[in-house]
Amino acid sequence: MKRLTLAGLVLALTVGILPAGAQVPGQMVYTYNTYRHISTNTTTTIPASPRILVAICINTKGASSNVATIYDGTSSDTAIAVIDTTVTYGCLTYNVALTKGLAVVTATGTAADLTLVYR
Repeated sequence: MKRLTLAGLVLALTVGILPAGAQVPGQMVYTYNTYRHISTNTTTTIPASPRILVAICINTKGASSNVATIYDGTSSDTAIAVIDTTVTYGCLTYNVALTKGLAVVTATGTAADLTLVYR
């Protein structure tokens, strides 16, 4: 994204056009999250690249000892968290950087309905 100089901004406003990708000084830049829905016992992998795990939302509780295990990378890497989905519901905020990607393994019992929120 290019930043405009003051002279460039005045010219762009006078002419009525901005160069492609130009950012006006003081303009807000938004970062959007994306999501993945999980409703079965499965292994869900978000492609490897630096990511931020924003939150995990338990929309409907699981049953019979259902858990969701969160990994930085694949299910053979070190676990970040093990969530008992039968106890709570709502969103759990993490805001943690992931260097290898994101993997979530939901297992045992009746699966919870989850939403992963990440960037």
